[in-house]
Amino acid sequence: MVETFIVEAESMSLDTYRIEANGSASGGELISLAGGWIFQTGTASFSFEGASGEYDIVVGYYDENDGISRLEVKQNDNVLDSWRLNRNFPSGGANSTTATTREIAAGITVNQGDNFTLTGRERWFEPARVDYLEFIPVNSEPSILALGNSIFTVNEAAGTVDIPVVRTGNLQQTVSVNYQTFAETAIAGEDFTATEGTLTFAPGESSQNITVPIIDDETVDPEETFSLTIDSVTGNGTLDAPRTARITINDNETPVDAVILEETESNTQVSEAGGSDSYSITLGSQPNSNVTVDITTDDQVSTDVATLTFTPDNWNEAQTVSVSAIDDDLQEGNHQGTISHSVSSEDNTFDGFTLEDLAVDILDNDLGAFVLETFASGLNQPTAIDWTPNGESLFVAQQIGIVRLIENGSLAATPFIDISEQVNNTRDRGLLGLAVHPDFPNQPYVYLAFTYDPPEAQGNTGLAGPDGNGNRPSRVIRIEADPSTDFTTALPNSEVVIAGANSTWENISRPDANSTNDFDIPPSGITPEGENIQDYLATDSESHSVGALRFGTDGSLFISNGDGTSYNQVDPRSVRVQDIDNLSGKILRVDPLTGDGLSDNPFYDGNPDSNRSKVYSYGLRNPFRFTIDPDTNEPYIGDVGWKTWEEINTGAGANFGWPYYEGGNEESLQQNEYQTLPEAQAFYESGESVTTPLYARNHSDGAVAIIMGDFYTGDTFPDVYDDALFFSDFGDSTVRYLTFENGNVEVNTFQDNVGGLTQISTGPDGNLYGVNRGTGEIISWSFDPTQSGNIIDAGEQNLTIARTAQNDFLLAQSF
Repeated sequence: MVETFIVEAESMSLDTYRIEANGSASGGELISLAGGWIFQTGTASFSFEGASGEYDIVVGYYDENDGISRLEVKQNDNVLDSWRLNRNFPSGGANSTTATTREIAAGITVNQGDNFTLTGRERWFEPARVDYLEFIPVNSEPSILALGNSIFTVNEAAGTVDIPVVRTGNLQQTVSVNYQTFAETAIAGEDFTATEGTLTFAPGESSQNITVPIIDDETVDPEETFSLTIDSVTGNGTLDAPRTARITINDNETPVDAVILEETESNTQVSEAGGSDSYSITLGSQPNSNVTVDITTDDQVSTDVATLTFTPDNWNEAQTVSVSAIDDDLQEGNHQGTISHSVSSEDNTFDGFTLEDLAVDILDNDLGAFVLETFASGLNQPTAIDWTPNGESLFVAQQIGIVRLIENGSLAATPFIDISEQVNNTRDRGLLGLAVHPDFPNQPYVYLAFTYDPPEAQGNTGLAGPDGNGNRPSRVIRIEADPSTDFTTALPNSEVVIAGANSTWENISRPDANSTNDFDIPPSGITPEGENIQDYLATDSESHSVGALRFGTDGSLFISNGDGTSYNQVDPRSVRVQDIDNLSGKILRVDPLTGDGLSDNPFYDGNPDSNRSKVYSYGLRNPFRFTIDPDTNEPYIGDVGWKTWEEINTGAGANFGWPYYEGGNEESLQQNEYQTLPEAQAFYESGESVTTPLYARNHSDGAVAIIMGDFYTGDTFPDVYDDALFFSDFGDSTVRYLTFENGNVEVNTFQDNVGGLTQISTGPDGNLYGVNRGTGEIISWSFDPTQSGNIIDAGEQNLTIARTAQNDFLLAQSF
C-alpha cells in the first residue's frame, strides 16, 4: 500500500535558501530567504524516495501580509505550478505570517527518483518561507502483476509464443514491468530469439502479452526449454507469483521411435472391482534380428503377458498387452500402478531402447473417502499455524503481524498479540513462522519469525519507512502467554529475542534502498572489513526472508532462514550462503529459552553465541517450510528453487549446494547461471562435495514454489499414509506425498486444485490441515471410512474427495 510521503523543506538540498527555526512548522524548522538581499532567488531540491504511483501534491508555506514573492515547483523539467504570494504591497509594517497550503498538482504520476525543484523569489521583504511538500496517494492500493501461467509449450513451427502478464488490484494508474528471457537447454539465436523489454499498462488495462519469437530449424532436437522472468515494477505496483515461466519447445522434425507404445484412448484405466484395459506395442522399423520386450509390473497391476517378441517378419504387427488391477483390501482411494519395459536385441538400433514407464489409473473399490472442509475462516492472509499440546487451541500467524487464536473451533475475537509495528509486511516478507513450546502452558511461550522493521523505520518514509521495500533484517522472538487470561493473550512486555538480536538499523547496509536489483549495495550484516556480524538475519531482497519454526523431538528449536538475495537475477551476495559463519541460507538449531547454539550442533565451536555454533545445515536458497522427522529428529526441508528445480533436502551438517548447485534426482547439478561466478569455479575445483536432494521436481513438470508439509503421524488415515511426507506447490496447486520403501522414494498425488497453501500440518486429531493464505481459511482433510455417496471424481488425483464446503481453493498466487 502506498502511503502519504512528506518531504520537509529543511531536508532538501538548498541554494541561497536558509534554514529557520519556527515552532509552528511541521518539523520545527522551515526554509526562508529572510536576512538577505530583498530581490534574491533561492532553490530547494530533492529526489523523490517514496513509492511510485499517482499523487496529489500539496505545498505548505507561509504567506506574509506584505510583499509580492513568488514560488514555483518543477517535477524534473516540467513546471507543476507557479504562483505569487499575497500581493499587499508594503502597508505600514504589517509583518505577521499566515501558514497556508496550496495543491499544486492532482493525480499526477510520480516515480521513485524523480527530481523536484522549488524556487522562491523574494520581493519586498517577503522571504518566501516554505515548510514542506506533501505527496498524497490518489489510490494507495497497488497494481498486482503476475504471469498468467508458469508452464508453456510451443511447437517450433508456431513462430512465436505469447506469455500473458495479468494485472489485478488497482487498475486506475499507469504501471510498467520489465521482462527478459534466459536460455536453458534451448539456445538463444538458434532455438528462440532473446527478448527483453518493458510492458506498460495504461489505466484500465488488465492484460498484455509478451511475444517471444521461436526459430524453426531443420535439426532433430529433443524437447528444449528456456525461461522468461518479470521484474522491476515502475509505478504503484508489485509483483505476484508466478514471476518466472518455463517454455518448452517441441521439435517438428520428429524421428520414428524404434519401439512404439500406444494406449487405448490415450490412457490406461482399470478397476479393482474387475475388468481390464489394454495397450499395444509395435516397432518403428524392420530389425535385422529378433527384438524382445520384457514387461515388469508393480504390486498394483498385472499383465497377461511378461514378454513380447518381434521378428523381422512381424515387426510391424501390433501386439496387445492386457492390464488388470490387483484387488486388495486397502483403502487407498483412486491411485496408480506402473508398468516398465526393457528392450533387448542383437540389432543395436533396438537394444537398450528406453520406453517410458506406463502409468495405469486404478479405481479403488474399498469403502472410504477423504473429506475436505473449512476448519476456520475470516482470517487475514494467514501464513503459519501451531497447536497447543492438548490440541484445544490453534495459534495462527497473519502476515501483517497479528496472531489469532482458535479455541475449540472458534476464532477468538481478541488477537493473541499484534506486533505489526515491528513487522515489515511487503511482498514475500511479513510474519511468516510460528511455533508453540511443546510444554505449553508449563513453558507458556509462543515463538514468532518475521521480517523486522526496527524502530527507526517509524520515523522514515518511502523505502526506509514502515513496510517499505528497502533492505531489512529478520528476527525470531519469544512471547509469553498471560496466565491471567487463561493464556489467550500475550503478557505485555514479555518479548525476548531468540535470533536476530543484532538485526538492528545500524547493521542494515541501506534501509533506504532495495538490493533486489541493485548489486552495488554491500550485503547487510557484514562489516566493510568482511567480518560477519553475529546474530544478524539479512533480508537484502523483497523475498527469501526468515521462514519456518519447528520444535525438534528433543525440545530444540529449528529455524529456517533464506539467502536474503535477489530472486530473479544472479546476485553475487548469494555466496554468503556457503559461509558457515553467516546465517543466510541456513537451518539453525538453538536453545528455545536462550537462543544459544547447541553443543551437539555439527559446527559448534565452543562458543554458543557464535554464528557457526547455531548452524545445522546450509547451502539453501529459500527454505520457506520444513518439518521434523518424528523418528530421527531430522529436518526435511522444502527449498524453493529458482527457474528449474524445487528440492526436498535432509541431513545434519549437510551442504545442499546453493548457489553453486541446484536440483537433480540422484545427482547434484551445477547451477547454470551462478556457475560462472569466480567463487563457484573455485568451489568446483576444490572437489568439495554437496548433498544431493532427497527429491527434486523440475519446473517442466509444473513445479513453481515448493511448500514442505508434514509427516503424517495420525491414526485416522488408511495405513498406506503412515509416515507419508506431504508437500504442496504454490504454482500447480497440487498436494503430493512421498513414501519411503526399501530405500526408494516414491511420489504420489494426494489432491489437486488446492491452491494458496503456505503450510500443511498433521493435527492432534489425526486430520491433515492446510493454511490457505489466499482465502483466509484453515482447511482440513479427514477420512470417513463409511462414506460411499457424493464422491466426486477428482481427475488425476490418487483419491476421491467428498467436498462438504463450497470453496474451490483456487491458487491465490500472491505469496
